Amino acid sequence: MVKYRVQTQASLSSDESSKASTRLLANTWYEAVFDVPFESVDMRIHNMFHRFPRLRDWIKRSDFVRGILFFGWARRYPLVATTTSMPGTRTFFLLERLFGRRRERLILLQYMCGVPFRRRRDALWFRAVTRPALRKILRFAVVMTAWEPEHYARLLGLEAERFFFVPWPQAASAEVPAPAAPRPFPPSVIATGRVACDWETLFAAAEGTDWPLKVICTPQDLPLVRRLNQNRRAEVLCDIPAAEHHAQLCAASVFALCVFEKNKSIGHIRIRDAIAAGLPIVASGVRGVDGYLAHEENALLVPPGDPKALRGAIEKLLADPVRRETLARNAFERARPLTQENTVRRINDLVRRAVE
Repeated sequence: MVKYRVQTQASLSSDESSKASTRLLANTWYEAVFDVPFESVDMRIHNMFHRFPRLRDWIKRSDFVRGILFFGWARRYPLVATTTSMPGTRTFFLLERLFGRRRERLILLQYMCGVPFRRRRDALWFRAVTRPALRKILRFAVVMTAWEPEHYARLLGLEAERFFFVPWPQAASAEVPAPAAPRPFPPSVIATGRVACDWETLFAAAEGTDWPLKVICTPQDLPLVRRLNQNRRAEVLCDIPAAEHHAQLCAASVFALCVFEKNKSIGHIRIRDAIAAGLPIVASGVRGVDGYLAHEENALLVPPGDPKALRGAIEKLLADPVRRETLARNAFERARPLTQENTVRRINDLVRRAVE
């Protein structure tokens, strides 16, 4: 849930002169960390419909209605900020495509697209709505992997200088000491995830082996995981609390990040959690981990969808405790400067320059 900056929002909501001077309308969960004056779409909806809480909450979740309100209110502001996953963004893009003026006023935070598209309708929407809208209004976008600025610049036909790589936080603080959790014997493997998990490749890699395997999945993935685990090869847990998830990571020896290639940022939270638990990582070498994991430096990377290569990399680490410790330590040291504070500072610097 977004935590609002009470002082800023209260003053902007109650003082019309302050409202007139505010340059930024925000429709993004990043607004919780903004240090510049802004108006919030969420707060405006809250104030407008505070007497009708059920209607208010529905509007906040509705891409269509929220997007219409966002577009209407945005006409009064020289700058707007949003994220691609926020309700209202798709409708906002559509209305800007149809009725908006050509002016570079959009700050797009955490831009995630993904190409090639898995569904034809997504490709059509991108060509007919998203690309022309962004070509009209994009001021700059923040991306989370190093290769994306050039990629999105070519895709949208814009300058690469409009895209800024800001890494997702990988460490709680630069001062946190390296984890020193005891590891069990025999060494074991754990795989977790919510998005784009390639469970088929993981179970194919584990077939015929005897190393302990634990899988933590979502309720949506649970039927597939159970089908793949008919021989009870793995211990399966589903949707467990964060504290228990961390404890399970600390009790393992190797983390398997087995994901599909999505051609977008992916897996960063899983990487952060594994590093925090002191686990060495074996990962699918997808583009989404570029800038976070480097083969033989802080992880072992294998071709996506290759169970034989995944099995070989896992067994290589299981048989070499020194190598496990080295990779985990290297991953921790590489992640140390990628703190939430540094990420917030970089985003605020970009937003502040646009507002000023």
